[in-house]
Amino acid sequence: MGILVLTFHSVMNHDKPRPWSFLSTPVDIFENTLKVLKKKGYKTISLQELYDIKKEKKKITDKLVVLNLDDGFLDNYTIVYPMLKKYGFKATVYVSPDFVDPRGIKREQVYEKIRKGERIEPDNNWGYMSWDELCEIDASGVIDVQGHAITHTWYPAGPILVDFQE
Repeated sequence: MGILVLTFHSVMNHDKPRPWSFLSTPVDIFENTLKVLKKKGYKTISLQELYDIKKEKKKITDKLVVLNLDDGFLDNYTIVYPMLKKYGFKATVYVSPDFVDPRGIKREQVYEKIRKGERIEPDNNWGYMSWDELCEIDASGVIDVQGHAITHTWYPAGPILVDFQE
C-alpha cells in the first residue's frame, strides 16, 4: 500500500483574475477531496512521519495521506484551516518569509459562510497569512508551519545554460 502526497497552493473561488489565482483549487473541489479521503478511511501524517516510515521500512497498514500547502496563501487560514478541523485532517504549510503579511492581524475565517452559501468578499481572502495567523495555526496542531525559502526567485531560462554560478 502506498502513501498519497497531495500538494495545494490556494483554495479559493475567484470572481476575477488575480495574480497567481491560477494556483487556486476551487473550494468545492478541495472539500470533495477531503470528503473522499475521509470516506475511504485515510489518515493524515506529516512529512516527518512519512520519512520515519520510509527510513525504518515500516509496514503500512493504514491508508495514509500527506497534505501540503505551498507558499502560505491567506485562504489557507480563512478557508482551509477550518475545513481541515471539520474533517479531522492535518496539513503542513511551507511559508516564504518574504510573502508573510507584516501586519499584526487575524482575518475572519470564512469557510462556514461559504458552506452556508453566504457571499464572501474574495479580495479580503486573497494574499498571504500574517505572523499572527501562522502562529495560531501552528499552535493548533492542525497545520504545521515550516520554512519554504526566503522568497521565490525567477531564474532566466533559455535553450543553453551559460555560467550558472553567476
